[in-house]
Amino acid sequence: MNKKISILLLVSIAALSAGTAFAITPIGGGDDISIPTTKKFYLDGGSNTYVRESASDKMSITTGGSEVLTLQPDVVTVSRSENVGQLRFYGNRAVQPVGAAIGQLDYRGNNNMPTPITYVREQVVPTDVTAGSEDAYYRVLVVQNGVLTEYVRVDSGLQQVQVKKDLRTFGNDILLDGGNILSTGDICIGTC
Repeated sequence: MNKKISILLLVSIAALSAGTAFAITPIGGGDDISIPTTKKFYLDGGSNTYVRESASDKMSITTGGSEVLTLQPDVVTVSRSENVGQLRFYGNRAVQPVGAAIGQLDYRGNNNMPTPITYVREQVVPTDVTAGSEDAYYRVLVVQNGVLTEYVRVDSGLQQVQVKKDLRTFGNDILLDGGNILSTGDICIGTC
């Protein structure tokens, strides 16, 4: 351990015993560090951006004075006090490849073995990355007989909502497109 870190730890340990709000302490003489429960680790010099354990087994990230993310064993919460909470998947490449998923959300659980599997997958895939004419599709895949199978696709480029499986019998595909919406607003399947 270098001298600067050793001095910081000694000062922090002394400050902790004096009842300060924040301290870093070595754990068992090893390289791990500990921050007391509910104490904050500031990232902006002590103002309004920090990480802390806000309750038992609940990690909170606060930016601009607002708690924006909490992580617990069974739930992740994204929140904003004034605006809509947003969870963004950003394909941070120089140019996003057409056909490569930008974001994917998997709903996983164990089967009876117990082996973890994905029961439902949501994906967003670009089909055109040309500036000003970007298109993409959103799709939902559901496990069927152990295999993820596409059930629904919303395609902005084709201007279609595709239901890949019959909703009652899981039989033939159904395709609804703009040409099958009647002037009355009704949707026609088959011959109209």
